[in-house]
Amino acid sequence: MFAVQWAKIFGVSKVIAVGIDDEKLEITKQIGADFTINPLNKEALQLISEHTNGINVDLVIEVAGSPATSSTEANIQIVM
Repeated sequence: MFAVQWAKIFGVSKVIAVGIDDEKLEITKQIGADFTINPLNKEALQLISEHTNGINVDLVIEVAGSPATSSTEANIQIVM
């Protein structure tokens, strides 16, 4: 959640939060995430691609340490 707040403070236009706790994801959305995904419930990579019109993301910050979120992070195509 802290990373979402910092991303918004530093001007990130769209923040996508991925996590496995739906309650924490809801709080994350309330504090600034534009879109949240639980990879245990939904296909995260497909949703990220759809939400970004196939462009995917510029930067990934992994802070949870969960195997589910780490594997998602490792498979996201980072666009620079």
